[in-house]
Amino acid sequence: MKLDGIGIFVSNMRTMVEFYKNVLGFEIDWDGKESNVMLKKDGVLFMFYGSGTMSRKSTN
Repeated sequence: MKLDGIGIFVSNMRTMVEFYKNVLGFEIDWDGKESNVMLKKDGVLFMFYGSGTMSRKSTN
């Protein structure tokens, strides 16, 4: 089985994008306006979702 993609919820999109692009060398095309980002490296797709993208159910 091969992993094709993974989604990650992030609270600070700009910091994550800069780290994955500048430190880890991911291919990223992001204009800073989108709430979600797609990154690619070695055939694997990573999708970053802004923490406000989906509502979270309270566990209280």
